[in-house]
Amino acid sequence: MQSVTQYDTADPQNPNDFNRDFWAFTPVHPQSAYLNGFHVRSGLADDPSFAVKNQLFTLHWLYLQNEVWLDSPASWLAVLDAHAGFAMVERFTFQKNAEYPGKATVIFYKNGPSIEMNKDGMPFINPANAEDRLHYMEAEINSPIVNLKPSETYAFDTRWFPTRSEKEFSTVSDAGIIEAELSASRKPQSIVLTGKFGVFVPCNLVALFYDRNNSPTRNISLQAADPAEVVDLHQEVAITKSDARISIHVIDEKGIDRGALGEIAIPQAEQ
Repeated sequence: MQSVTQYDTADPQNPNDFNRDFWAFTPVHPQSAYLNGFHVRSGLADDPSFAVKNQLFTLHWLYLQNEVWLDSPASWLAVLDAHAGFAMVERFTFQKNAEYPGKATVIFYKNGPSIEMNKDGMPFINPANAEDRLHYMEAEINSPIVNLKPSETYAFDTRWFPTRSEKEFSTVSDAGIIEAELSASRKPQSIVLTGKFGVFVPCNLVALFYDRNNSPTRNISLQAADPAEVVDLHQEVAITKSDARISIHVIDEKGIDRGALGEIAIPQAEQ
């Protein structure tokens, strides 16, 4: 089974051209079965759309037909339209010991011109017809291969999380997109927290404090947040001598903890 989502990659101001700030991401497997962490199933093997840095596969959409396979174990992919400031994260469940078709858990397909051979065996570029020119990308997630007997069923569930995001992208947590990771600068009696995020649900950001034994000590509400707006965190909070670590959590409108956006050890005060 597959989950297939099609994304419009046309330039919003000029539909006959493509969006030059459209991206897709998923982590590569640290022990990937594919050379360089991905497998180009069709199209140019050295397509400049593709890159891997810090174990993160990055696709920068260009108008070349291609299909790339990844055996990502991270259970998420992200698509980012940096021109409009929107992002979509799709999450799935990776089954470590399952068999996947061609070992691929995630597939990206982008349309465009392709190289073909004519009847004389000469290569040529097959352009799209101007009247039918579309610009789109498919983000596909494979289920494991499952053998079903008569009357048996199988469900393959994925979840989509729309949010706001700008051009920076670091990773995805359970709670949202991390654009700029959580950081802290120390003052004598306080700490300044900074970071940039895109949350998945309307929520409050809460700082959870821990002591040196990793025991929770107290919570401080920081600010409200919403998927419709980028969260640009810059907030100063008081600290005590017992504080050793801070974790920023997303608490939804029902009071449910949706996970952390980041955590950081409290730096020592300058002597």
